[in-house]
Amino acid sequence: MLPVLDLALPYVEEAQIEVDGRADEGAWGEALVLDDYATFRPDFGQEPTGTLELRLLADEHALHLHFRVDDPEPSGCGPAWPCGVG
Repeated sequence: MLPVLDLALPYVEEAQIEVDGRADEGAWGEALVLDDYATFRPDFGQEPTGTLELRLLADEHALHLHFRVDDPEPSGCGPAWPCGVG
């Protein structure tokens, strides 16, 4: 079983986030940033080959998530991922 994190989720009055794939609104500066990850598959617990950053924040209307992923080998991802995840 994986550990569950106890996180303090930032709340902003009016985030005014435009869903456009960019995190350039001022509210993102208040977001909780999670970027300390380890691999799950194929080698559990190993240092990842790429980077992943998750930003989280909430307002009265929504929970806002923004992912930034850098994969040095993007051809290894997709529907036919060789690790059999699915």
